[in-house]
Amino acid sequence: MNSHSGPRPDTDIDAALTAEMNRVEALMQAVSRHRGGKSMGAAPRSALAAAQAAVAIHRQSGVFADLTAKAPCVDPDLALDCLMIVALTIIRPSKAWSLQALIPGGSADFAMTQGLIHELLMPDDDHEGRLSRALAPHGDLICNGLLRAEGAGPTRQLRPGFALARFIAGSEAALTPPDGVRLVFQPGDPVQKMFLSPRIGQRLAELESLVRLLASRDTGMAGPSALFTGGPGTGKSLAVLHMAHRLKRPLYQVDLGRVVSKWIGETERNLSRVFGEMSGTAGCILIDEADALLGKRVEVKESRDQHANVTVSHLLSLLERHRGPVFLTSNLRGNLDPAYIRRFACVVDFHRPTKSVRQQIWGHALARAAPDLDSAICSDLVTQSAPIEMSAAEISNAAVVAVALSEYQRHDLTASDLARAIMLEKTKGGMTFSREDLGPLAAFWYPEDPV
Repeated sequence: MNSHSGPRPDTDIDAALTAEMNRVEALMQAVSRHRGGKSMGAAPRSALAAAQAAVAIHRQSGVFADLTAKAPCVDPDLALDCLMIVALTIIRPSKAWSLQALIPGGSADFAMTQGLIHELLMPDDDHEGRLSRALAPHGDLICNGLLRAEGAGPTRQLRPGFALARFIAGSEAALTPPDGVRLVFQPGDPVQKMFLSPRIGQRLAELESLVRLLASRDTGMAGPSALFTGGPGTGKSLAVLHMAHRLKRPLYQVDLGRVVSKWIGETERNLSRVFGEMSGTAGCILIDEADALLGKRVEVKESRDQHANVTVSHLLSLLERHRGPVFLTSNLRGNLDPAYIRRFACVVDFHRPTKSVRQQIWGHALARAAPDLDSAICSDLVTQSAPIEMSAAEISNAAVVAVALSEYQRHDLTASDLARAIMLEKTKGGMTFSREDLGPLAAFWYPEDPV
């Protein structure tokens, strides 16, 4: 197959897909007639020959080069034969019922079966073995996200994977994520500004370099998987968004409420389904607040203890096999087993911002919440509030509340408004907050409970 340089026009791809689908339909008609004991007439035979010729021309043009490059160990024509047959129902949904008629018992979602692929391609003994190897569970077509497989034997169901669906749709944004996963960011979306310490900034830059390396070279290493740990509001989730932004990749978040189950074995099945369906995605995957999944190994005293250990081990094995960046965040590193932590390619610990970083965050937060605030007043408020120990999320919340308080009182933003907003933010979780904690704003301390 000839290669080409540069992206192909959509019109070329559309014409090539049309030719491929015409061929698949002709093959289906041939199988239907053969099963009915009818010989293939002159007209169907001519239609199949014309479709075969058109397919050969388009494949030689290199229009599918990006697709076949994802299956380097499979003959390009054999790979495309399999992919185009499986893609029939998403390119030509109107033909789904014709497909259903060829599958004994049918399929609720019109999935192609491995047995029918063999029947459609009518391979000889040598080619049948090559076809079976191409569709093997550990072959390129499935491992690289071009196809998804479920079951075993001739009735094994094959569906388009993320990589194939993305090629056909022209964009991953046009695809619907699997159940339990939602798209939270795509390239071009705005991203909130983030202020990091030099140490964390360097660790994220190193992680970005690792992701790019694994995407550009066949190192034999999957992932990478990264664990971001730290207290609430320290910027872990925002850092993942920034990583997706810098990598120019969509970000998908796993909804643990839809994945974690109280029934033994169900969580593992859900995780396998999610990672199986996300195989081949160009995007990043986020499992936020993964403490529900990750924990210290427990001494097995009853079946649910063993189940907890199995769930974590199963998740880690999925992470180690997934080809693409996966980010997990945790609020409680102390609850995580060191043996589990060592299996991540990268671990970044997030801490509450230093005073100098808090100054930057306060300045940005006040400028966003009160864009008309006098710069001298803003600078003074930043100077007074920066010494107070707060997370980035707490600062952002307090800045908005302070501006709201000033507008409620119908006056310009003052240090008193800022102090009250900080006290409200620091005590809303039931935590104690003393006059001394208010630092330079201690003069505005409210002796009564501010909540």
